[in-house]
Amino acid sequence: MGSAVRLSTQFASLLGRHRIPWHLLLVCVILLVHVWLALWSITNKSCTADELPHMAAGHAYWTHHAYQLHPENGILPQRWAALPAYLSSLPAPDATHPAWQKSNIWAVAVPYLYNNNRTPEMILFEARCAAVVWNLALGVLIYFWSSSLFGRAGGFFSLTLYSLCPIFLANGPLITSDTCATFFLCASLGAFWRHLHTATTASLLLSILAFALCCVAKFNVILLLPVFSIILCLCWIRQLRGTPVALFKNPLKNISLGIFGHFCGALLVIWSFYGFETGKSPAFQNDHFTWQEIANGLGWKAEILQRIADLHLLPKYYVHGFATVIEMSQQRGAFLNGECSLTGWPQFFPFAFLVKSTITLLVVTLILLVWKESPLRQIVMRAPLFQRLSERNYNCLPLICFFVIYWLSSITLNLNIGQRHILPTYPVLYILAGCLGAWLLGHRLIWPRLAALLLLSSQAVENALIAPHYLAHFNLLVGGADNGYFHLVDSSLDWGQDLPGLQDWLEQDPQARAGAPVHLAYFGVASIPRQVPKAGILINIMANRRPGDAIEAKAGLYCISATMLQQSYLPPRDWSMPLERQYQGIRRQIQNLGPSSNYPNTADKGLGAEELSRLRVFEKLRFMRLASFLRRRAPDAKIGYSILVYRLNQQEIHSALYGTWSEWAGLK
Repeated sequence: MGSAVRLSTQFASLLGRHRIPWHLLLVCVILLVHVWLALWSITNKSCTADELPHMAAGHAYWTHHAYQLHPENGILPQRWAALPAYLSSLPAPDATHPAWQKSNIWAVAVPYLYNNNRTPEMILFEARCAAVVWNLALGVLIYFWSSSLFGRAGGFFSLTLYSLCPIFLANGPLITSDTCATFFLCASLGAFWRHLHTATTASLLLSILAFALCCVAKFNVILLLPVFSIILCLCWIRQLRGTPVALFKNPLKNISLGIFGHFCGALLVIWSFYGFETGKSPAFQNDHFTWQEIANGLGWKAEILQRIADLHLLPKYYVHGFATVIEMSQQRGAFLNGECSLTGWPQFFPFAFLVKSTITLLVVTLILLVWKESPLRQIVMRAPLFQRLSERNYNCLPLICFFVIYWLSSITLNLNIGQRHILPTYPVLYILAGCLGAWLLGHRLIWPRLAALLLLSSQAVENALIAPHYLAHFNLLVGGADNGYFHLVDSSLDWGQDLPGLQDWLEQDPQARAGAPVHLAYFGVASIPRQVPKAGILINIMANRRPGDAIEAKAGLYCISATMLQQSYLPPRDWSMPLERQYQGIRRQIQNLGPSSNYPNTADKGLGAEELSRLRVFEKLRFMRLASFLRRRAPDAKIGYSILVYRLNQQEIHSALYGTWSEWAGLK
């Protein structure tokens, strides 16, 4: 007891001597709450689709220098997430695995996570703890940036809104590149702006470092180039109109040095992250995205990228990854409001922002658009006269410029698979929200302060209503998370995260406990036998999917991932007579189909390649027919809003899957 008292006394004395400012303590408390919420939200969530390759590839980079495994994502977040496993001497992905030679990261990653000497839950949690560091860093950046513009009150307002934001609480602890890239994009933007107005050696080095790390965080770093160019032009206009800008005191020297420094710094960091590889490994060895397939889709761009790799200007797998991203952005299965497309829609991201942002953020954004004191309104009204802008509003220019360029890029691209792709635009809004917060909290009257409290409280309430299922957050404009699957799926809602929740539900459900068959159509990479041992695979289009794995469809429980139900990756979405004819024809070809059995017994006899191929087509068509039926009715339960559960009797199964066209069409 005495030792505890002495320790507490010494700690209090330490705080007193160093006089830690109260506002920094409050910042730490808010950020700790944010981190706790983020980690708490994923304690009962399975491995999402993109986390598995990120972990395994990151560990392979440290141990095997196998940069061909997952080149299309940023190498920095992959290495960072795998660092706990690497430092704890966890066995690395098996380089003798048959899939290794083909660079099939999905097949290599499954045994790495599930057949290791530690539990997959612990491996996953440690990597997620590493990933949430980027959330922490982003929160610090938002607070200090907002405080520098609008004072401490604005900084606290911005930080609190950010810390309770469902989108960052959902994506931050996941082992992906999105939050890491968001942090470095914002950090690079801020460092570049600071260098423009100080032009010191220290500011230049900071800008170079932030930009270089952004280059290995994600390939969307390319968007900083037009942003930097526009910012330079705006500052040059300001200089010409009589307001000095430090960089332009000696423009030729400073601009040349800046371009050269950023270029060389980026090259040095990129090459160091790829181990300074030159020609030691086979060029573009990746069967998941072969160079020939990519080149066919990119045309002349592929020739330029190939030349860059041949000349060793950049690591070959950095070039391969960049080319893969370009190719993937041209066509990708997407779903929006009952429609599927391979090329997306211009309205996808505006709609996603509208329905997945909190109501509080939408209200704040609307106020920033119409309020005469907001930086956005001031800049738009006085854009031709930069010298008349206040210093505060002028310093908001890089944020608004970045926001506009990023949104224009997002709308024009065809990669419409998730709200996370506009994640870098949210910090801009939270920083600018500090202007409103500072005005409300600094007002002499009581009602503005109450309004600020109301905005923060509404953000907290919306957070509490969806916790811990932050990935499934939808606001009241579409009726909340219950209706989310009608509008968006994939990483906006269903990323394969709710298998543990499904198992918990099955353990409590009377029908499941009574032995009813459980059929699972799962969109994800987590181990179904480990996490939902009673579930039979109805269909699974992700990793480790073998033809013939699926089971016969019987009366019982049907647990369908929202992404599978909406057929984002199983086009065409609408069941038609041509599909019906194909389905019935394949049914007649498959052996052992009879009045008492509607599925072949593949366990008792081997099937040749042709039979397995036919069986896979049958499984796909069977599920498409079933999904078309299930979309007509409401689910009986929702697991984390991402897995929909239906109770089907034998008559419904027969009519939905094995009956005639008229029987299927007549189902209600």
